[in-house]
Amino acid sequence: MALDYSTKHGVATSIGHSPVSALIDPNAGSKNSIAEALTNIIWAPIENGLKGVSLSANWMWPCKNEGEDARLYKAVESVSKFAIELGINIPTGKDSLSMNQKYENLEVKSPGTVIVSATAHCNNISNIIEPVFKLDKGSIFYINLSSDDFKLGGSAFSQIIGNIGNNTPTINDSKYFVNVFETIQK
Repeated sequence: MALDYSTKHGVATSIGHSPVSALIDPNAGSKNSIAEALTNIIWAPIENGLKGVSLSANWMWPCKNEGEDARLYKAVESVSKFAIELGINIPTGKDSLSMNQKYENLEVKSPGTVIVSATAHCNNISNIIEPVFKLDKGSIFYINLSSDDFKLGGSAFSQIIGNIGNNTPTINDSKYFVNVFETIQK
């Protein structure tokens, strides 16, 4: 989004969430939420690279249910540690910690998740890479940002076979993630 009509400077924003992988592992789900927000913003030229990104964390969790407070604690701890390893800040956020609905004979709990918003100053809004596939126009590259193997827990594939899985991918090497992010920014 442009800051004004006279320059090409703007603000890049994105979101990331990973509620299904958070069902399997709250640590992985939280890190995956940050990673998704960052991979969604990576294609805009960001002033100061990754250090120029600020995050906001919106925690949505069905607290006061058995085991959920402990899962939330693990998730928050994981987000904090991962953000520090990446060298980025999370100066703001909010929480919705009663994410369950009670009916006469039923209680529905929302999966615990964190919605991460990323924002950064964009040097040139006319120089972004758009996520659009065009027929016969270039190549597709696979970049394994996670440094993980090919776990399918929490994936769309697992869901269509009726199982969320037991092992979910996550970011295993924060330094490698930063290096790839900064390399793409160049």
